[in-house]
Amino acid sequence: MEIIQSIIDNNNFPVLTAFMLGLIVALHPCPLAANIAAMGYIARDTADRRRIFMSGLAYTAGRILAYSALGAALLGLFRSSVDMEAVGRWFATWGERVLGPVLIAVGVYFVADRLIHRHEHCPDVSTRARRFHGVWGSFALGVILALSFCPESAIVYFGMLMPMSAKSATGYLLPIIFAVATSIPAVILAWSVAYGISGTTAMKEKMHVIQKWMSTIVGLIFIAAGVFCIFN
Repeated sequence: MEIIQSIIDNNNFPVLTAFMLGLIVALHPCPLAANIAAMGYIARDTADRRRIFMSGLAYTAGRILAYSALGAALLGLFRSSVDMEAVGRWFATWGERVLGPVLIAVGVYFVADRLIHRHEHCPDVSTRARRFHGVWGSFALGVILALSFCPESAIVYFGMLMPMSAKSATGYLLPIIFAVATSIPAVILAWSVAYGISGTTAMKEKMHVIQKWMSTIVGLIFIAAGVFCIFN
C-alpha cells in the first residue's frame, strides 16, 4: 500500500493511476472471488456467443454506472470537507457484511431455478427468472457487486481514488477509468468464451451437454464465492 500511495502522491498521470488502482482491486482475493462468480453468471449461456459477450459489456456498464454515480456524489461531499475516511469505513463495514450473503442468496436462487423449471405449475416464476437473466441481470449484478465493497477495495476507492479525484481536473472521469479496470477479468472471460473456447466444434458439442447444468454450476460458484468473502 505504501508503494501505491507513493505513486499517487507523485504521479502526474491520474488516469493511468486510476486504471492501476482498478486492476489492483480486480486482482485482490475478495473482489476477485466476486468477479469469478460474475464470470460464471456471464458465461453460463454457452449456446449464444453474442449474448455472452453482450452480458460481459452489460456487467461492465453496471460497474461503471455504480462507481461513477457514487464518485460524483462523493466528490461533492469531499470538496465540502466531509470526513471521507468515515464514509469509507461505513461502506467497508456494510459492504463486507452484505457481499457474502448476497452472493450466497444469488447462488441459492440459481440452484433453485433449475428445480423451478421442472414444475409446470410455476410457469410465471420461470418466465420472470429467464427475463432477469442475460443482459439486464448482468447489468444489475455489476451495480450490486460494485457497491458491495470489501475492506481492501473500500480503502483503495475512498482512501486513494477519491482524494486523487478531488485534486484532479479530470476528477469525475477517474471513477469511470477505475470501474473499467475492475471489470477487465469479466470482459476477457466473456470474450474468450464467446469467440474463443466455444467457437470450436468439439467444444460446442460439449457445451451443449454442460449447458443444462450451468445454472447449478453457476449457483455453486456464487455460494463458494460468498462463503469465501464471509470467512476470508
